[in-house]
Amino acid sequence: ALGLPVTHFIRHNRLNTVYQFWIHTEIVGRCPWLIELFMNTPSHHRPHHRPPGNCNYAGVLIIWDRLFCTFQSERHLPATKVITSSSATLANGRVRSHTCQR
Repeated sequence: ALGLPVTHFIRHNRLNTVYQFWIHTEIVGRCPWLIELFMNTPSHHRPHHRPPGNCNYAGVLIIWDRLFCTFQSERHLPATKVITSSSATLANGRVRSHTCQR
């Protein structure tokens, strides 16, 4: 596609998958300040999934969120913790699997 060899596309897709896995981890805290300045890190991506969530849209470079004023630091958000019961999780799983059954 677009004149690139298929192998380039496959490599990019694999690297992006690994990067997105790293972004969504809870294990990593804050990274060195230079990386935090330009790159999207787990500490930048966590506010994206918290309420209200209208921030930090960057996939790789957080500089775009800084330029377009959609950046929100994790330090400025209140701590939230969501606790779900196992029955609610199972019910949710049943609802999802029901749509696949005929």
